[in-house]
Amino acid sequence: MSEDTSKKELVTNTTSIKGWLYIGILSLIPFVNIVAFFLLAFIEKNNASLKNYARAALLQVGIAVVAIIIVSSFHSISLDVIEREILHWISI
Repeated sequence: MSEDTSKKELVTNTTSIKGWLYIGILSLIPFVNIVAFFLLAFIEKNNASLKNYARAALLQVGIAVVAIIIVSSFHSISLDVIEREILHWISI
């Protein structure tokens, strides 16, 4: 075998712990997190881990929204009731 098939790719552009902490804090802010995830998922060109994280987060948000819509339509609960319940749970 003349070619070495076990060559490892050197990853040079990584995200620091401080960067991940900023992303974590940013993801806690409603609506800002979705905008930031879209920017990271589709505009970020250098860092593959941030791009994949943002895509996964958008997928989770999408699944949660669809699940809430399905559950509220089956139980004929309006989204206002769900919002009030969530705010009540947070205030406890």
